[in-house]
Amino acid sequence: MWDGYPYHPLRKDFPLAGKPTELPDAEIAAEVTAKVAPAPMAGGPFVATPSNLDTGDAEPRAKDESWNERRVKPE
Repeated sequence: MWDGYPYHPLRKDFPLAGKPTELPDAEIAAEVTAKVAPAPMAGGPFVATPSNLDTGDAEPRAKDESWNERRVKPE
């Protein structure tokens, strides 16, 4: 994160996907004509499924969040 970023990611009110914000450099923002978009939660949060499995078999797995991705990911 850059200096002056208005949010702190370790606070409880910070969403897992992040918050939309402006790019820190006006020159870069003018060149790319885009905002900083929140990242989807693909790959997290990791949760363990309650079961009677061994510890190795019951390791935390990522929830499938692919259904909520509204836009195609950039290359």
